[in-house]
Amino acid sequence: MQLMMLNRMYNRPSITSIHFLKDAALIESVEKSGVSVMECDLSDVHDADGLFSAVSEAMQFPEYFGGNWDALDECLGDLDWLPSSGFVLLAKGAHKAWSNNPQVMGMFTNCWLEANEYWFEQGIPFHLVFVLPEKDWKE
Repeated sequence: MQLMMLNRMYNRPSITSIHFLKDAALIESVEKSGVSVMECDLSDVHDADGLFSAVSEAMQFPEYFGGNWDALDECLGDLDWLPSSGFVLLAKGAHKAWSNNPQVMGMFTNCWLEANEYWFEQGIPFHLVFVLPEKDWKE
């Protein structure tokens, strides 16, 4: 039941576009949802430059990406180089990035939410999934 619910969620545009997952089976479900799924490892992110590097590589940003907040905002709102019916970024190691620099991660989520407003209006799913390890998950 939970897998079916996730498949439906990631195939729809939604105002709620940031999620937290722990279960490998659920992550596999996201990958089978039919949208473009990209993965990045945030475990070594200590600053904005590290975040820009990880996200731009995962989302295949064009060479002109400027490596700053404005450029991130611009690229998240214009993914013409990745034609798709929807986008999901799986951010692994997110717990470490949040611990290393919560301010940078907070700014990243703000950028994501701003971009999601555009994608929501276009009717295109746009989701960020912070993948947390089982051992760090508190029920």
